[in-house]
Amino acid sequence: MSSEKTKPLEFLMEELNSGDAQQCVTCISRLKIIAMAMGADETRTQLLPYLKSEIKENKFTDEVQVTIADQLGKFVDFIGPKSEAHCLFDPLYCLCSGEESTVRDTAVISINAIANTLINLDAGIVVEFLVPKVLDLAAHSDWFTPRVSACGLIAVACKAVVAVGNSEKKAAIIKACKDLSSDDSPMVRRAAAAHLGNVADVLSQSEAANDLLPLYKAFLADDQDSVRVNALKGTGLLCKKLDTACKLEVLNREFNRCITDKSWRVRIACAEAIADVAKECTKPETSKALIKIYKDLQSDAEQEVRVATALRGAGASAALGCEFAAETVFPVVSKLCVDVNSASRVELSTVLMELAKPLGKEKALELVLPYIFVLTDAEEQTNVRLSVINQLGNFIETVGGEPLFAAPPSTTPNSDAQDYNTPIIHRLMDDKNWRVRHAILQLIPKLAEEYSKKNGGIEDLDAKLSTADESSWCKRYAMDPYALIRVDLIHVLSKVVPISGYGTRWLEAKCTPVFIKLLTYEANVPIPYQHRAVPLYALEFLPRHFDVTTLENKLIPNAVAMLEDKVPNLRLQVCKALEQVAKQKVVSKECFHKVIEASLQKHATDDEDVDVTSFANNAHKAFLS
Repeated sequence: MSSEKTKPLEFLMEELNSGDAQQCVTCISRLKIIAMAMGADETRTQLLPYLKSEIKENKFTDEVQVTIADQLGKFVDFIGPKSEAHCLFDPLYCLCSGEESTVRDTAVISINAIANTLINLDAGIVVEFLVPKVLDLAAHSDWFTPRVSACGLIAVACKAVVAVGNSEKKAAIIKACKDLSSDDSPMVRRAAAAHLGNVADVLSQSEAANDLLPLYKAFLADDQDSVRVNALKGTGLLCKKLDTACKLEVLNREFNRCITDKSWRVRIACAEAIADVAKECTKPETSKALIKIYKDLQSDAEQEVRVATALRGAGASAALGCEFAAETVFPVVSKLCVDVNSASRVELSTVLMELAKPLGKEKALELVLPYIFVLTDAEEQTNVRLSVINQLGNFIETVGGEPLFAAPPSTTPNSDAQDYNTPIIHRLMDDKNWRVRHAILQLIPKLAEEYSKKNGGIEDLDAKLSTADESSWCKRYAMDPYALIRVDLIHVLSKVVPISGYGTRWLEAKCTPVFIKLLTYEANVPIPYQHRAVPLYALEFLPRHFDVTTLENKLIPNAVAMLEDKVPNLRLQVCKALEQVAKQKVVSKECFHKVIEASLQKHATDDEDVDVTSFANNAHKAFLS
C-alpha cells in the first residue's frame, strides 16, 4: 500500500527533472493533488523533506520556487492536524535566503499566513518552531537577503511570543528588530522600515513608545529616501499605540519635516499616509497639527503630491470633521474633478462623492449635489461618470433619494454651458451608454430600500422611475437592447422583492404584467426573441416570489408554449426555468401533469437541438424527483 502512495512523489520527481521550466511550474501548481494522493503522513515525511533538499541544492528555477512558496502557504489542510503545520516552515525557511526578491516575498507571505493560523490554535507552536528561525535569519551575516526576510517575519514572531507571555523571547525579537533597523545594508533598513508599523501593532503602548518610536525617528532621518518612504507608510499603525504627547511629537517634528523633504516621493508618502494618521489623531490638539500638515501638502509645488493629498481627502475628513471637509478638502477636490487636464479624475470623482458622509446632509446637498449634475453629463468621460454613479448609493444613505429626482440647484457649476433641466436619474436611465444605464439599474435596490422607510414611499418611487408614458421601470429595462441589462434586471428584482413593503403583491402589480406580455407572442406585434427570454429568466431566478395562481395559470402555460418556438435558445431557456421551478417545488403536481409533462417529454426525446433535449431531460427528472 505504501509503494502505491509513493508513486505520486515519483511522478513529481520525474516532472521536476524534465528540464522544461513551464512543465515544472505547472506540476508544482498541482502540488495539492499530489499531496492528496500521497496522504498527510507521507506528505509530511517524504514530500516536504524532498522539496526542502531540492531547494537547498538550488535545483529549481526562480519561477518554480515562487510557485512552491505560494502553494505551501495554502498547504495547512493537506498535512494532517493543523498542529502539524509547523513542518511547512522548513522548506519555506530555505526560500527566505534566495536572491530573487519575489521568491523571498512569497515565502514570507506564506509563513505569515501559516503562523497566524497556528497562533489562533496554539501560539506556543510558533514560538517553538518559527521564532528560532526568524532570529537565525535576522542574525545571518553572510548575505543581506535572509535579514530582509526576517524583517517581514518579526511582527508575527512578536505576536506569538506576546500571546504566550514569553518575555525573554520578546526581548530577543525586539533586539533583532533594532539590529535590523540599524543594519548597514539599505535594503535591510528599507524592509525593516516597511514592517515597523506591523510590529508596533502587536506591542504595548509603552514598548511602542520606548523601543519603536526611536527607530521610526531614525528611519525618517535616513539618507536613503526609500527608507523614509517605507517608514512613513506605517505612521498610522505607530500612532495607534502612542499617547497624545508622542503623537504631537511625531506630527510636529518628524512628519512635519518630511512634508518639506527634498524628495517628492517622501512628500507623496506623507500624503498617502495622512488618512491613516488622521484616524488615530482625532483629539483637538493633534487634529490642529494634522490640518496644518494637510494644507501644506495640498499646496505642494509638485502636482503629484497635491493629487495624492486630494485622493486621501475623504479619509482625512472622516476623522477631522465637517468643517475641515467643507473648507479645506472640498474646494480643491471639486476643482480638480472638473478640470479636464487634471490627473486621476476618476479617482478624484470618487473622493468627491465620499465627502458627502463627513460633510453631512445639509452641506452635501449644497456642495456635492451640483457637481453630480456636471460629472454625470453625457459629454463627460464615461469612467468619470461611472465613478460618480457607483458612489450614489452612499450619497443616498447621507441625503436620501429625493435630490436625484429633483431639478438641479441654481449653484450648478458651468450651468451656462449645459441645460440640466432633467433630473439625474431620468437622464441616466435613458443614457445612450449601456454601462451608465446598467449602473443606474444596480442603484435601484438602494433607492427601494430608502423609499420603503417612508409612508407611501414605494408608490412614490415607482411613479418617479416610470417613463413619460407611465410604463414601469421593469418594462424599460426588460426591453433594453443590451443582454446584460436584461439579465441583471432579474437579479435586481431578487434584491428588491425581499425589501419590506415590496414582496409578491408588488411584483404581481408592477412586473408580472410585463412578463406575461413578453411571453405572449403576437404575430402583428413582433417582439425580439431576446426580450421574450426575460420572463424566462424571472421564472428561473424568482419562482418563489410569484403568486402561485399566476404562476400556474399564466406564466407557466405561456412559458411551456414557448417550447414550440423555432428559436432553440428560447426552448433551452424554458427548460432551464422549468428545472428551477421543479427544484423549488413551487407548482402543484396537478399543474405538472396537466400543463408541463407532455411538452417536456416530447422535447426530451424529439427536439432537433441536442442541448434542448439535454435540458428538457434534466427538467423532467427534477419534477419526478
